[in-house]
Amino acid sequence: MVAPRYQSDIRVFAEDLQAGKVSADGALKAAEQWGQAVYGGPVKSFLIDCGPGPAMELPDALVDLPAPVMSYAAAHFRPRSLARDQCAVVVVAPKGGQSVVQQTL
Repeated sequence: MVAPRYQSDIRVFAEDLQAGKVSADGALKAAEQWGQAVYGGPVKSFLIDCGPGPAMELPDALVDLPAPVMSYAAAHFRPRSLARDQCAVVVVAPKGGQSVVQQTL
């Protein structure tokens, strides 16, 4: 299910990363603060490498997180310390919500 409610908000962090306005760590911290405000509680944020090479791996902490919703955006950027572009996906998901969510259609 796609829920574009927060897409324009989280896209700002990816755009700032892509433009070199913030570091990867800075984008991650800003996204986490934003997530706490919009989701009204604790969140977990991730910066997932989506660059060339082996298949992109999702962190176990994200896969195991029982979250019915998450926000994400991708960016291509070049840190000053590296010679080639990097790709990252910024992900924010609420913590908690241990109960199972089921939808019958």
